Amino acid sequence: MKKHTYNNLVNIEFGHFYIDPNEKINVEAILKSQNLAKAVGEWYRSSGCTVTYSILIDNYSNPGQSVEAAIKLLKESISMPDSVYLEGDFELLADDLVGKFKSKYIKRKTSGSTFLAEGKDFSDSLSSNIGISMYSLLNPPVESAIDRFRFALNFDIDYLDSNGDRRISCPVLAAAWQTFRLGGFVEKVAPIYGQSSLPADICVSVLPIDYIQVEASVRAIFRSQGERGKNLASRTKYVFY
Repeated sequence: MKKHTYNNLVNIEFGHFYIDPNEKINVEAILKSQNLAKAVGEWYRSSGCTVTYSILIDNYSNPGQSVEAAIKLLKESISMPDSVYLEGDFELLADDLVGKFKSKYIKRKTSGSTFLAEGKDFSDSLSSNIGISMYSLLNPPVESAIDRFRFALNFDIDYLDSNGDRRISCPVLAAAWQTFRLGGFVEKVAPIYGQSSLPADICVSVLPIDYIQVEASVRAIFRSQGERGKNLASRTKYVFY
């Protein structure tokens, strides 16, 4: 197999998880994700890259839960990554991203707004060519599963919660996170644990297959941004399991 050449710094995200109401972490799941991330990291190191690891904690869905307790549990359960970030800290960057969306991609609603995939209204229906299986590590992560399986899906940009407060959707928060990792924002967000090794030249996300729809929406956001988005997409890789 031909050896691929990559830029120097690769950041690998693994174990994106929610803080549940009991402040528990699915240790088995995060260990599996970490082991896969290490395997991917070794593959990149064999190509001469410097590899760092990060975790994103979703405290946006359950903002009242204890982040300190989550970090304590992580320290007790796994080998800690280079940095840990909170998804809630990316709300302002996500809002900034929304402000840059072109009007043809936005459909206004009374309860929020919808992103129109490919700039067209698909009436919230998936395209007929959707299909995905485990993305094997035998196929190096130079190819993205998302690029090979195209989604045409409209998704919420924002919405009103039960208290009537505006909230940013998961796809937009994820797009802000990926953009930040690649140096797409001037603003900086500090990790809550470890030292920042971002931005990176290449960002890899090792995620359960359940996240593919959200990340496909991130790809739709990137595609809407012209050459800048193409650059971001080309430097974002995924391994789903």
